[in-house]
Amino acid sequence: MEAELPEPIPAAQQIAGTIIRYETMPSIASFLQDEGTGISFDEMLAQAGENMQQRMKAAVLPPGRPERETCQAMLAQRERLKTAIRLYFEEHGIAALAFPATRMPPPKIGEEIEIDIGGQKVPIAAAAGRNSALGSCASMACLVLPAGLTTNGLPVGMEFAGLSGTDREMLGLGLSLEKALGPIAAPKI
Repeated sequence: MEAELPEPIPAAQQIAGTIIRYETMPSIASFLQDEGTGISFDEMLAQAGENMQQRMKAAVLPPGRPERETCQAMLAQRERLKTAIRLYFEEHGIAALAFPATRMPPPKIGEEIEIDIGGQKVPIAAAAGRNSALGSCASMACLVLPAGLTTNGLPVGMEFAGLSGTDREMLGLGLSLEKALGPIAAPKI
């Protein structure tokens, strides 16, 4: 069955992105300290490549890091999202959602930061993360499996997402997909 998802479900990527951007720096800093690495977040960031430094500075450090109030609002919206998903599954008798893991095939290394999807330029992070954001944000049981190769020989994945606690059912769907598709050739390197 194909169906449109009600609000706030389509906002999952925005919700998850805001929470992730707010929590990244303190979570990594805490991890580095708890694990006794002897380095701080700033020292770790200084060792990262320029591309990663730019991304981290733009998204998870002030002024790009969301304000606490914004994150708290997204955490509340996340709870509404979980409720909306549960109700949607119950109302429509849905056992699982099935969709491509990403909205596009994997990009080539060094490819531009925007890609074309249906004639519209989309930031690569939005294209790559949109589909998987729902399950992560809504605490769903999710499974991503290889589902074949593009005509250019690049791997693609299929994701199954069910309500929290349906892990066994998602694994069963995964086994069924593997059986139906048979062996999938490895991409040529």
